[in-house]
Amino acid sequence: MTMEGAPDTSQAELEAQTLRVALNLGLDTKRLQVLHVAANEFSERAHYSVDPVKRTLKIEALPSRTGLRGAKS
Repeated sequence: MTMEGAPDTSQAELEAQTLRVALNLGLDTKRLQVLHVAANEFSERAHYSVDPVKRTLKIEALPSRTGLRGAKS
């Protein structure tokens, strides 16, 4: 995303910035790779994961809301 009047950020700098954030979050970035995904691929309200072999997004089912509140064990 580029704000109006701000200089464009190169794709390489965006990727480097993303990896720095991951590193700052404590993630091991040595084997981490960047996956570019179009915004319209996040159209569904869901949990997403990455298929590391195909390098694509996978849509995971949302957990059931049943029992989240007021559940008796």
